[in-house]
Amino acid sequence: MKNNKPLYTAWIFLTVLLIFSWYKISRLTGGHFCYSLDDAFIHMAVAKNFALHGVWGITSDAYGSASSSPLFTVVLAAIYRTGINGYMVGFWINVVAAYLLLYSTHRILLNYGMPEIGRVVVLVALIILLPFTVMILTGMEHLLHLWFSLLFVQVVVEMITADKVSVRQMLVAGAYGALMIGARFESLFLLGAAGLLLLFYRKIGTALVVGVIAVLPVVIFAVVSVAYGGYILPNSVLLKSSGGSASSGSIAQALQDIIVYRLMYGNSTVLGLFNADHAKAYSSSISGTSLIRILIILPLLVVLVRVKGAGSLTKQAVNFGIIVSIGCALHLALAAVGWMFRYEAYLVGLAIVSISMLLWCVWPQITSVYQDIGIPQKAVLLLLLFFAGSPLLARALSGYRIQYRACRNIYDQQLQMGRFLQQYYPETSVAANDIGAVSFLSDSRIIDVWGLGNNEVAKSKLTGHYSDAFLGGFLKKEHVKIAVIYKNWYSPELYGKWTSAGDWTIQDNVVCADKIVHFFALDSADAPALRRNLEAFKAELPASVTSAIY
Repeated sequence: MKNNKPLYTAWIFLTVLLIFSWYKISRLTGGHFCYSLDDAFIHMAVAKNFALHGVWGITSDAYGSASSSPLFTVVLAAIYRTGINGYMVGFWINVVAAYLLLYSTHRILLNYGMPEIGRVVVLVALIILLPFTVMILTGMEHLLHLWFSLLFVQVVVEMITADKVSVRQMLVAGAYGALMIGARFESLFLLGAAGLLLLFYRKIGTALVVGVIAVLPVVIFAVVSVAYGGYILPNSVLLKSSGGSASSGSIAQALQDIIVYRLMYGNSTVLGLFNADHAKAYSSSISGTSLIRILIILPLLVVLVRVKGAGSLTKQAVNFGIIVSIGCALHLALAAVGWMFRYEAYLVGLAIVSISMLLWCVWPQITSVYQDIGIPQKAVLLLLLFFAGSPLLARALSGYRIQYRACRNIYDQQLQMGRFLQQYYPETSVAANDIGAVSFLSDSRIIDVWGLGNNEVAKSKLTGHYSDAFLGGFLKKEHVKIAVIYKNWYSPELYGKWTSAGDWTIQDNVVCADKIVHFFALDSADAPALRRNLEAFKAELPASVTSAIY
């Protein structure tokens, strides 16, 4: 009981934050809850169709791998299958994952012999800096992903220091690896780092067994997806990938992007991060900078900890840091960061835990040196700590600054779009580029013109055939009646042939791709009905939404 006080403190602290978050969101949405990203509804739409119709897609009649987290979507589908199908399910899964993550982190820190005050500091820092509430309000898989990643890395470092690895350890590590990768495919970076370390320590059989089990989600997904006309990776992963073309003319540019912009600078400038008009564009910059700082702090601590003659726990802490450092470098070089600070969240969480363990290993030396140095040196040390840690704090503060307004944005725009389509256009083919809420909340046949939920559109983008002419012909072939899109995503060559019926404008936009969403009738004969429907629905819109009828 006494040893668990830090855990209970962290649980209470998180609970207070969640209650406060619920209150803030309710104040902004008139008493309603909403997620901070439309992507949460994509998972739920795919899960609903998979549970009720056996179709992995945003509609019940077409396969399309829009979800970037097969595991999270399967969990949602299993719950929906029981008859529980409200859109709060993702929130509660995240809450449970958050408490489990804190529990596992506390057990690891306790095992390393960290005192109560140290454990409290680490757990509270993890909650604040990840940040937990920002991840929970996305309604997505990121806390579950971090939890499985933590368990995987810890089991691997225990196997590395063990004289003999048991079959049970290998199976457990493989299972955690599979769950981790099933949650987010970027976990392949951690698996690769762990595999390299196991091979270095000549645990070849262990590396093979763990690797084979862990990649099963990728193999299963690839086989099923290709069988249904998709790709070996989800459309969302392929289309949002930051990788360039494989053509020879782009190799130099791709290497420059990886080595200079990513690994040296962590993406572009952070100017404008705290400006609401630019927060979306620059969030990836502070995320990349945070990972760069981690790649300075973590390897430095790994080098400073003396391994020779040390106990197994110290060796585990060092190997933990090595795996996270390699995974961090691979992710920064090859994958995306940012977008509500979630893509890199698993690495930030692992790094906080790893840094705390390594600091504890050298804490006696740190306190001894600190006592011996003078005030000027201590001032320089504080400056160094500020330089190293300030991007992580800035990243968290930026997330806190926009999280509640993001929930209102999604409520005002995407949620209302879903309600409108369900009320007036059920069973109708509708073109959209933000597909989550409209797919989950309505029975409309959503045609995704961006490609996440439609294999044909995704293929056109990946093969370089995506164009206004392609979209025009594609929408005609799909018998689309209306389009609900962001006008600035497309050229007049496409929407100029349609009849504009109206638009909705939201206030204080911090997360939606555009503050204005436009409604078009692809056939002018359908425009009068669309205008009447928009006029009738105007009274149901939140007061913060401005509706214009053309």
